[in-house]
Amino acid sequence: MDYKSLDADRKEFRLLRLRSRSYQPPPSQEESELKGINVFCELEHAFRGDCDSYTALSYAWGDMNINNLQPVFVSGAIIKVSFNLGAALRELRNEQNDLLLWVDQICIDQNNIAEREEQVQQMQEIYTMSARVVAWIGPAADDSDMIIAHLTSIGERAEKVWNMHLFGRVYEAAIQHAFMEVLPILADRKALGIMSKASTKFLQREYWKRLWIIQEFAVAPRVDVLCGGQLIRDTTLTTALNCILSVIYYLEDHGVKGTGHNLATSGHTIIEAYMPILSASKFVREVTSRRSDYRKSKFISRENTLFHNVVSTSVTRDNTGNHECTDPRDRIFAVLGLALDAVCFDKFPDYRSSVENVYTELAMKLLKNGPIDILAYCVRTEPRSMQSWVPDWRMAGLEPNSYSPWRNNLAFLASGRKKFEGDVNFITGRMLSIKTAVVDTVMAFGDVWSPDRRGKLDPEATLRYLSEIRGFCAQSERTKSDEVDSNTSKIAIANFERAGHSEYSLDFELKSYQQVRTTFTGGGDHTTDSSNGVRFDNFTRYCNLMRRLRPCRPFISATGYVGLAPPHVETGDKVVVFLGGLVPYIIHPSGPDTHTLVGEAYVHGVMFGEHMEGNPKIETLILE
Repeated sequence: MDYKSLDADRKEFRLLRLRSRSYQPPPSQEESELKGINVFCELEHAFRGDCDSYTALSYAWGDMNINNLQPVFVSGAIIKVSFNLGAALRELRNEQNDLLLWVDQICIDQNNIAEREEQVQQMQEIYTMSARVVAWIGPAADDSDMIIAHLTSIGERAEKVWNMHLFGRVYEAAIQHAFMEVLPILADRKALGIMSKASTKFLQREYWKRLWIIQEFAVAPRVDVLCGGQLIRDTTLTTALNCILSVIYYLEDHGVKGTGHNLATSGHTIIEAYMPILSASKFVREVTSRRSDYRKSKFISRENTLFHNVVSTSVTRDNTGNHECTDPRDRIFAVLGLALDAVCFDKFPDYRSSVENVYTELAMKLLKNGPIDILAYCVRTEPRSMQSWVPDWRMAGLEPNSYSPWRNNLAFLASGRKKFEGDVNFITGRMLSIKTAVVDTVMAFGDVWSPDRRGKLDPEATLRYLSEIRGFCAQSERTKSDEVDSNTSKIAIANFERAGHSEYSLDFELKSYQQVRTTFTGGGDHTTDSSNGVRFDNFTRYCNLMRRLRPCRPFISATGYVGLAPPHVETGDKVVVFLGGLVPYIIHPSGPDTHTLVGEAYVHGVMFGEHMEGNPKIETLILE
């Protein structure tokens, strides 16, 4: 199909007029050409801000194999679209009236890179100005009609009480009122078994995992979620999921016996049936919560920047995966419309630049104007296709051991409280010039600590990990003999308690560490019991904190600093603090005057600016 060019200066775009089910094609059209085609459309040119009301479609393109493409009739020509889009268009047809749509696969000339870049840049506005967004989940399957009806029933009942503050008796009342009318269904074990499977399949559909839909979902004035012929409002879906999860948490925390709660009699059944939703709804809850966050944001903050949006959609705390995109450059471009500082990235989107160039351009801009600790997201790979200081967002990254740099309660401040400006520059060959305080060099290191983030800790590996840290602490002249265990207990979890919580408790770390050692050596008997009103006791909590760490190695420096380094650390690597950085880093000498970044580190005795208090020598190092 031939596309007529768009006038970008006038914010021109195309809309798709989807003909009704009763539409009959012109009699002049050859019958043989239209055989098997039941979707008829017309492309119309319009101007954003001055056009008829339209619906924007949000969907996953799906399989683009030529054998699975679907024919549709558009403005006198037959074109092929993805199977999923074809199904959406067939379902969206009204019986008698046309529907005006914006559909990227058809409304953008996908073969025109310049137009594609311009239209992608305007997608946030296109979705914002629509009358509504239809989120097409896919054709009906796996009892999806039943689960949508069930979630609608829960959500509509819960919406009446779920907006109040849920604390104490009010929390119980909200659960009581929201589920009073569906308790008989919830207590039916057979029905719950079917519902649980249907919920999991619905919540794990490809749509929810696609990166692009986050922006489309977030900026819409209204979102209707459509699966087959069944529709549910996004607010109803969100409320239903929050309500179900709150009930599970409530029953876990308070137990299911002796509470006097009406749900107690069916509590075990509910937990068993709906527990799979906790993990299955991960992507759905991320998408819906991002919509809520976006609508609340009215000013630029650390949590509304492009950096935050890229990190939060590319980095995970567990191994459940991240939102997917076909083009790696869309790790940046797909969330650009959510960033309130998007105007600072005037070169994006640019589909003519390589992935490496896009990622490098982003890193240069962020390092020049934003946090130094973007470097914490650099993970060494072999072979290296980019500079060591450029994060590769293609990798399914795990959250740094130093935690997210925008966390308000983060206490790490390795470079001290002094503000530094103009400390980053770029020189020929995309070398990074950065002001640095060298702390020490790596003298020795232990085995890689890389536990299963969702499974149980291996006792042998855990004891070896703790033993290596303890051995380094005992060897260090910086550690007093009566501080070996307490320092070990902090280092083993990267001092999470002090860094992440205002109510710092040394007792928690030390006692939990000692309990882990005792239990894993067979000298203790530990069981968890959620009926006492606590979902996780300190033993379980401490194990979870060890489990959340990125792969790392215990290490000791030449002068006795003990900490956690990246897996690729080598003897002789430098431990440094970059001015303005929250955490220390490990760098590797790569030439007479150059270094490569190995990665972030936890270094006990450096994390809170202790090294900088002695006015150390500041030098400019070059990272390649």
